[in-house]
Amino acid sequence: MIDHVTDTNHANLYNITRDMEMPDFVKEASLIDKDRASLLGSNLFADENRRLFPTQSKADTWVSAAFYEKYAKAQYEEKEAARVKSRLDDMCAFWGVEYPQAPVYKEASSDVRISYRYDGVEQNSVTVSTKEQFEKLASFVSQGEGAVNLPWEMRRDAARQMIDKNASFANVVAGGLLTDLHKTAGYGVGSIQTVSLAIKKRQVFMQKEFGKEASDNLNVLLELADTTEVSGIVPPESLDKIASALDAVDKVLEITYKYGSTLTPPEDDLFTFTVLDADMLGKEAVQLSSGQTVSNALLNDYAVRAFIGEFVGGTPEKGMAKEAAAKLTPRQSATVYNMIQQRQAS
Repeated sequence: MIDHVTDTNHANLYNITRDMEMPDFVKEASLIDKDRASLLGSNLFADENRRLFPTQSKADTWVSAAFYEKYAKAQYEEKEAARVKSRLDDMCAFWGVEYPQAPVYKEASSDVRISYRYDGVEQNSVTVSTKEQFEKLASFVSQGEGAVNLPWEMRRDAARQMIDKNASFANVVAGGLLTDLHKTAGYGVGSIQTVSLAIKKRQVFMQKEFGKEASDNLNVLLELADTTEVSGIVPPESLDKIASALDAVDKVLEITYKYGSTLTPPEDDLFTFTVLDADMLGKEAVQLSSGQTVSNALLNDYAVRAFIGEFVGGTPEKGMAKEAAAKLTPRQSATVYNMIQQRQAS
């Protein structure tokens, strides 16, 4: 079960912004984070037993109700669902806000056909009829055996079709899976640092298997990234060519079995900043110069601001962390991002 405090990468919050009209007072608010939520009494959560859905502020109450309606309601037993809903109703009334209504979707009126194409020619297809089948296929294409066995171009085209058809299945593909699907679709950009690292990882494996001369053949990909990057960002057109080449390398070297341990599919390292992240910018998230994205609320945590202050000569005031972070070098930004990740994990 998830609420906006435990939705650490804000992917589920993004889906809510697509499905519901978010009030201005929510857009302008700094929502509560994990650290501040840990200080609240259980009575300030709609589900006080699980400490989910905080209601200590007007904005957090609205977002809690939206998360409950979209993601959690169906997971509760009837009696417990009524209790949580009642507390959310009461707190919405207390804050004087209209309770958010989850959109009503229709199941796809007919079967949806997803084709697998290579060089523009259809090689195979699969037909899905239910949300469960659609979600399972999305996982296969972007996370499972599809990443191991299907060529990059085939996965990319299938992922793009699925993103277009997601609304037909009540946007069942959400959260981290939706992010993975966008990466597989090639809907994003990457920093020169992460792109170079992805290429150099393969050079290590290739040199071990075929020698340095073979490994040096991948230098052409490094040159492509270097010559097309703009302000440290490699564009999608270049990333598409690099992804195709690295995918072929992984399959030739038979190192796809390492996915999930010491290696990830090429798209995970290349398309680090997706269109989902772009939509969040200006609302909830801040893109660091290292190419990573964090929420504005996390960036404004005092400990994070103090850490940023070590690089910029003084702790920025609350609400000014985004401006201070813009002054950081990519290396400093990556250090700040790692610090935030460690704080979230602790």
